[in-house]
Amino acid sequence: MKKSTHRIIIVLLILCISVLLSIPGYISRVKSSKEAIGDSHDLWKTSDPIVQGVNPEYLKRADLHLSNTNACSFIVIRDGKIVFEKYYNGVDKTDITNTYSITKNIVAALIGMAIENQYIKSTEQKVSEFFPEYFGEGEDIDARKNELTIKHLLTMTSGFQENWSEWGEKQNRISYAINQPIKYPPGEKFQYANTAYHLLSGVLAKSAKKTTLAIAEESLFQPLGIKNKRWEADQQQYNTGYANLYLSPRDIARFGLLYLNNGMWEGKQIVPKSWVKESLQAHTYIDSEIPDTAKIGYGYNWFMQKIKGCTVYYVSSYGGQNLCIIPDMEAVVVITGIPGKPADQATFDFKNILEDYIIPAVKGSE
Repeated sequence: MKKSTHRIIIVLLILCISVLLSIPGYISRVKSSKEAIGDSHDLWKTSDPIVQGVNPEYLKRADLHLSNTNACSFIVIRDGKIVFEKYYNGVDKTDITNTYSITKNIVAALIGMAIENQYIKSTEQKVSEFFPEYFGEGEDIDARKNELTIKHLLTMTSGFQENWSEWGEKQNRISYAINQPIKYPPGEKFQYANTAYHLLSGVLAKSAKKTTLAIAEESLFQPLGIKNKRWEADQQQYNTGYANLYLSPRDIARFGLLYLNNGMWEGKQIVPKSWVKESLQAHTYIDSEIPDTAKIGYGYNWFMQKIKGCTVYYVSSYGGQNLCIIPDMEAVVVITGIPGKPADQATFDFKNILEDYIIPAVKGSE
């Protein structure tokens, strides 16, 4: 009996030792699994600014400047690595914010992908083909609207005489956008109109027979690893093409890096290279009659100009939401702010930040 008890004890000890020995391997496998899964905030590589050829002193000065404003985030990326990242006013890297007009850049990218996938024929396709119910021959219809193309919407040359104060009251915003007065013939003049990009969101939804958010999720957000987001929709369930897409600052930076890399992400072509090139061309200018702005070009919601000898492509939107790519420097810059800033906080000038700190930070290290 005693021998039998001893054998049982020995077997139990062996089993316990085996289990204990296996635990480190199990922990290692779980850790590796978690690292492989990751999330949209853990996959970035960071680097010392000096290693990436960036003078950290300029970034510190920019940080000091922004810490006294309504800025919420400040991210600088060079050669695909984060060289500076700071958050302000109670915000951290997991928080999502209304990207406002950066939403338009996302919509423009989706239009290019829809053309590549043949949901849309080309940028010359007429808007009336997607919403024939709002076009036609009649005394209340301006015939010039029948000439309105996707490219006119992309380049803000629709000619719409927009009354933004009425927008929130409208139950059918697609109908309202199409029926608003035309001030200039389509294609004649740059005239910023939020309604143009809301129509583009409608075009996407009509062409693919799914919401713009569903299209973005499948073709853009999933490939980029963007998981935490929200996109508001109008009463007809068209996602708002002009604003109201909520992303984290890091995920805004992902989109910027995608365009910096000509639409490539981790070796895969996400946005057609030709579309990125077309998006970053000046199809029109803000106002060629004003000398100070004559050299600010406008692509597909990318503004472009020379700052300190570098060509910069940027979108600077309401509330201090800013995204900039600088191909000459292999750099991406994101600065976000508090929409509707508190009265006791100062705003910041994004282009001044680029001119005074970001560009010198790289040029000063070369």
